[in-house]
Amino acid sequence: MTFPSVGGGWGCQYGEAEYSADGETSGLCLTNGGATNFNSIGPFSGIHLTDFQGPLVGMFLANTLPTTAPAALRFYASNSADGGVKTNFLTLSPQLGQVFFIGDGLTGTGTGSIQTFIVPAAATHLYLGYLDNCAPPGNTVPSCYSDNVGSLSATALLQYYIPDWVEPTLSTAPSARGGASMAYDAAGYYALLFGGGTFGAPDDDTWVWLYGWYQLSPATSPSARGFAGSRAIWWGRPERKQVQRHVDLGRSYLDPAVPVGLAAAAQSHERRDGV
Repeated sequence: MTFPSVGGGWGCQYGEAEYSADGETSGLCLTNGGATNFNSIGPFSGIHLTDFQGPLVGMFLANTLPTTAPAALRFYASNSADGGVKTNFLTLSPQLGQVFFIGDGLTGTGTGSIQTFIVPAAATHLYLGYLDNCAPPGNTVPSCYSDNVGSLSATALLQYYIPDWVEPTLSTAPSARGGASMAYDAAGYYALLFGGGTFGAPDDDTWVWLYGWYQLSPATSPSARGFAGSRAIWWGRPERKQVQRHVDLGRSYLDPAVPVGLAAAAQSHERRDGV
């Protein structure tokens, strides 16, 4: 699903300048209301916003409600100190009952690439809404809607997915290598990478893929090694005589329909001989 057109403006209170569906990163609504840190309510997740306020959000539901609330997602515009998902993501795969950021449907505010939202298989309904909250301690529940202003219009496009590969723009990434060990955490939507390297020179670094690569510094870790085995999904495997050529590429590719953690397994592999 995509949102090719989201227009209009809204705001949290009278007298405050209206802002776009991406929300605001400064202004009275943010300074007075504080950070949005909604807790779960019944079968519905909460949502956390680190450094902005008031975006368009959505939630998918099936014909029956979830039995338990899924984990709350955290989104940020520029401050990654608390982790989470940056609002310029290309693809997002929310769960049923999980509140997620939509904004204006673009990787930038009013500009950029169209973002893709993977619809859960059992979903039958999509609900859209505006996030607002009172000043702390009222910022843990949706509140203070009586003085909202403005309105938005949104166009959603639902279509069957056409498989494709996307090369994301990365600020940092592991060095080019082969034989790294990887594992995917389905609950946290991230993948871990350890070791690997070129023949005769194994690595001992640890990286996490969560909408981008981030290097970790664990207190203890295994010694440097490669081809140690892992619980991971790999697309193809280059022959030994071709490894150096592929290792030199050192590039990441992801399939927008695959959970972001699984996509990391394509690191350093241009050739994909099978699934």
